[in-house]
Amino acid sequence: MAKPISAGNEQMIRFLVRTHFPSKKPGMKFGSTIVPCILLEASEAHREMLMGKEWDRFHIELLGRVVRSVYENAEGEELHLTEVLVNPRGLLLKRVK
Repeated sequence: MAKPISAGNEQMIRFLVRTHFPSKKPGMKFGSTIVPCILLEASEAHREMLMGKEWDRFHIELLGRVVRSVYENAEGEELHLTEVLVNPRGLLLKRVK
């Protein structure tokens, strides 16, 4: 994971999460993708954990669901979109030992 960064104001933090999801491809049980995330109302504790010197010692878990969709843009290209919809209290931070 890349180091989380402050996004605009002190309560917003941007970071990337690798997420796994059930795959519809033959022979594959799960797929994975990297999804950009924004924590909108970061507490002081979240800021210390994610923006501090030991940011890479924390494991981030999001409780929610993965939504995948495919659409065609104006140029006719097929685009794939992956979103992680997180429950309001669904952010867990654990220190990795």
